[in-house]
Amino acid sequence: VYTDGAFGVATATAIREHLANLGSPVYFYLFAYRGTFSWSSAYGDRKRDHGVAHYDDLLYLFAQNELLFPDMALSEDDERMIDVLTSLWSNFARTG
Repeated sequence: VYTDGAFGVATATAIREHLANLGSPVYFYLFAYRGTFSWSSAYGDRKRDHGVAHYDDLLYLFAQNELLFPDMALSEDDERMIDVLTSLWSNFARTG
């Protein structure tokens, strides 16, 4: 519910306005991968799944996990997500 109010509604409104007024393409993605690292762990127990938080995708794109989560290591799924995200972002940068 927090995400819907803080980000979802504003994002959907901005996309609709952009399409209605400019007509150029809009690229949007919803990051739903809940991996080893998540900003949602700031809401309580790290071992409990609080879902995916805003900015979680960047934890898998930029090397910051050692500083923020020194007691945790990347899982095999996390490594695969890093490969997927870097491919998606580099393909978008290359081809739009």
